[in-house]
Amino acid sequence: MPCVDQGSKPPKQGTPTARRWSLWRAVSAYLALSSVVIVLGVRGAGLERPARYVKVVLTDRNLLMAFTIGAAAEPRPYGFVTPTTSTAWAKIALGDLTWYGPEDRSPNPQRVATFFDDMTRFEQESAGHPVLPVVDMPPFQGEAANRRFLVDAATQHGACLVRLLDRLFLVRPSGAADSSQPFATMDPPQRPYKRWWADPLFALTLPIRLIVAAVFFLLVALFGMH
Repeated sequence: MPCVDQGSKPPKQGTPTARRWSLWRAVSAYLALSSVVIVLGVRGAGLERPARYVKVVLTDRNLLMAFTIGAAAEPRPYGFVTPTTSTAWAKIALGDLTWYGPEDRSPNPQRVATFFDDMTRFEQESAGHPVLPVVDMPPFQGEAANRRFLVDAATQHGACLVRLLDRLFLVRPSGAADSSQPFATMDPPQRPYKRWWADPLFALTLPIRLIVAAVFFLLVALFGMH
């Protein structure tokens, strides 16, 4: 009779070997999935921020900004923003801003604390007011170069909104009450979000996170004291 290699055949279903093989595949898949989730930083939670400014309006009292919403993972302030098709708007009172001149260092930016979804209200509040151009400032120029850029933007565009990564600068028109301090800086509006699957995903990967943390502290205890 021909010799049959029994080891090349998969284990029969229902046998202890088959059950161990199925358990091993399930554990391997769980470890692989958890590792990918942890390494890639998939959290299902983060911040909604402006991805693109659609319309910026300056009234006598407020700056109004309509934008498409982007999703950004925390805590990266300049992290990649994934655009969505949703729109929202925000406003900040001009009196709440700290204004400064071309020779001054820029103050700490004021946070735009509002984040509205009702676009009908935006159209009502912005109706009849001038639309400002949005100008992108090149990053990593330094403080002095940023001030020169703002001065050039004021000369070329008049009132405008200047965007530098996640920071905003408002340039008000030369005919404003105090033309010696034409600039103000802001942090863009943002609000936290959490997907429905965020908590189940965290619970799923919690055992691996605990094991990694335990191994890390064990290594610190063993080698960090020498």
